[in-house]
Amino acid sequence: MKITIIGAGNVGGTLGKRWAHNGHRIVYVSQEPGSDKMRALLAVTPDATATSDSASACTDADAILLATPWAAIPAALAAAGDLTGKVLLDATNPIGPGMALLTPAAGSGGREVARLAPGARVVKIFNTTGWGNMADPLYAGEPIAMFLCGGDAPATGEISSVAFL
Repeated sequence: MKITIIGAGNVGGTLGKRWAHNGHRIVYVSQEPGSDKMRALLAVTPDATATSDSASACTDADAILLATPWAAIPAALAAAGDLTGKVLLDATNPIGPGMALLTPAAGSGGREVARLAPGARVVKIFNTTGWGNMADPLYAGEPIAMFLCGGDAPATGEISSVAFL
């Protein structure tokens, strides 16, 4: 599966590395695809690429992971272009300055992302645990629980084979 990751910080970078090691093709979308930070991430993500062209990367993706800070979501989704029919994995939380929980206009973080990406098949996932758990999702040999939800049952089913670490 080809997965485009918008946001290559702790969450996006960690998931991208895991997915690449599991055989998926990863494209990171970054404002600075040639930065030292991105080169270091690409060095540990097999066969991954980086681009600042979000729209092209999303057009070719089987799934898209949104892993940006809350304030960056509107611009990130606008740059991604038309996501109609695309599976959009929303790993974000409505957190503002000082770690304050915000109340989005649509009433919830997932609904706000869906409002900003009309036609996308939004699956809320990876927002209930820290990136450290994503890097090493086993405790006493057992995998952690990874909750997901969405209004599109086929989308949640399609992604379940990829999403679980």
